[in-house]
Amino acid sequence: FEPGEEVIKKCTGTLDVGQHAFPVFRPCNIYLTDRRLLLVQVKKVVGEFCYAEIGRLTIVKRRWLAGKQVPQLKISLRGGKTHFVLMNDAQDWLKEIAKRGKMKVGKEDNKKCL
Repeated sequence: FEPGEEVIKKCTGTLDVGQHAFPVFRPCNIYLTDRRLLLVQVKKVVGEFCYAEIGRLTIVKRRWLAGKQVPQLKISLRGGKTHFVLMNDAQDWLKEIAKRGKMKVGKEDNKKCL
């Protein structure tokens, strides 16, 4: 973390690191700080986004283990890249990230995605 950066919230989850048609899930830690959102696998930061980089947050039902559809946090960046994270309390995380980034929160997206 950067000097003076405050961790607001932390949890463990799984990050989809595969291709769109072939999801591959890896454990990760998710950190919400007063400055940014971090996705960390072991000690490697695989995603770090200041709030201005995040274009849209939604919760979508996507395929997970054994083809089961589960709600996941979809983080769409302004640059076009998208990350899917499965975590407990995804709705609370969505609201907290949106609040920090001064984003509007829409209704849950129940569309099924690959």
